Amino acid sequence: MEVVELSARRGRERAGLFFSPDVLAELGAAVGPDMCREIVEDAMLMVTERLISIDHALRRADMAKIERLSGDVAASAARVGMSTVAAQAEALRDCARRADDVACAAVGARLLSTGEASLLAHAANCVG
Repeated sequence: MEVVELSARRGRERAGLFFSPDVLAELGAAVGPDMCREIVEDAMLMVTERLISIDHALRRADMAKIERLSGDVAASAARVGMSTVAAQAEALRDCARRADDVACAAVGARLLSTGEASLLAHAANCVG
């Protein structure tokens, strides 16, 4: 019984790392709750689309495209409090600038995994 409770608590703590409540609160205070929700939804859609494109660009080792797309992800993710995703996107952008195929593959895989988990965590919070 203790293991289940500990695992459940870790899951909630990990989900909290994906979105910064402070950033979302500041955004909501600045533009209002409805506009905040719209900005977050737009950013999540854009991040989703760019992550798919990054996956394809990684398979082709298209460094210019990876650099551009990861910059887009970093900017949108940072705006809505997805700081971990933003930091990983910036790291991928740096790897692409250096044309480091091996680092791009590793950092890109981590970004895709974290991005997916972040998006799913947010979707679960919206539903539940």
